[in-house]
Amino acid sequence: MQNRGQLIAGAFLVLLGVGFLLANLLKINFWAICFPMGLIVIGALLLLRPRVFGTSASSWYLFGTVRRDGVWTPADEEIWQLFGDVKLDFTQAQLPPGETHLRIMGLIGDVDVIVPADIGMLVSASGLIIDLRTPSAKVDRFLSPVDEASPNYATAERKLRVSTAFLIGDVDVLQR
Repeated sequence: MQNRGQLIAGAFLVLLGVGFLLANLLKINFWAICFPMGLIVIGALLLLRPRVFGTSASSWYLFGTVRRDGVWTPADEEIWQLFGDVKLDFTQAQLPPGETHLRIMGLIGDVDVIVPADIGMLVSASGLIIDLRTPSAKVDRFLSPVDEASPNYATAERKLRVSTAFLIGDVDVLQR
């Protein structure tokens, strides 16, 4: 499912709203139940994540900047970040033939991607507020996902797919 992150976020917000409504109607302390349950769910996801969601590498960060540049070999990966920036420079990267898929998720973030012109690039961004800038488009969205592909994406030997899911996200793609 292409908009899986948006579906999960929407379902979470609906359940949270229903929980608050029932708590007010039944005079229950909602946080006394939900906060510990939320911590248990987050802990279980951290422990079981590779077995439940697949085998791609996963990196977790609370704050700060995630930077990948210079000579490096990208692989399918997920980057989870609470608040911060992700800067990916593929100008010297040893990108393998085929499609490499990077998933970047968090609450509030800024993603900067620099790719050579010969790499096919597809960006999928979803979230509450999304600001996406590519060499061919500038898109601002509210509660609506956006997909932008480079003109050579379908024919390129080496392809890069970047999927982002943020509450508030700013995604910039530069080609050099």
